[in-house]
Amino acid sequence: MQADQQVQTSVILQPSPATLTGQVINQQTGISIAGSIVSVLNSNTGLLIGRGASGQDGMFVIENLPAGSFVASAGAQDFGTDSRAVILSPRQMTTTTLTLTPDPGSVSGFVVNRNNGDTLAGASIQIFDQTGAPAVSVSANAQGQFLVSGLAPGSIQPLLPL
Repeated sequence: MQADQQVQTSVILQPSPATLTGQVINQQTGISIAGSIVSVLNSNTGLLIGRGASGQDGMFVIENLPAGSFVASAGAQDFGTDSRAVILSPRQMTTTTLTLTPDPGSVSGFVVNRNNGDTLAGASIQIFDQTGAPAVSVSANAQGQFLVSGLAPGSIQPLLPL
């Protein structure tokens, strides 16, 4: 090549996509979580690179991803999120497990006298879990209001001792 000379050349780029596979599971039970949204983000910029959803078995496959360092993140309704650093290699399948913690539940309300509708300040409220075991006991405030938070998912039964 000489100065002020132009040379044309063709470069053929071979696609070499990576694939991320894995499973989304419930942290407390180990059971698969269907319908979780799984995202692959650039670990430097935070830009979305790929997205998918877990199937009925909690499994997901996200194909045609570039090679490099990324963050895989999952979230689902009634659960928190989980993120994992992943390194994707060309023409390779990388597998990860994303573990979601159920969102804690809460119960709130007012304690009222059913005969006249007046709120009952200081009333005791006991909350029992789905097995019938006592989970927590609280008292209503001066306006008869109560709040119990941090409850595990499942059925609960509030009880007002007479």
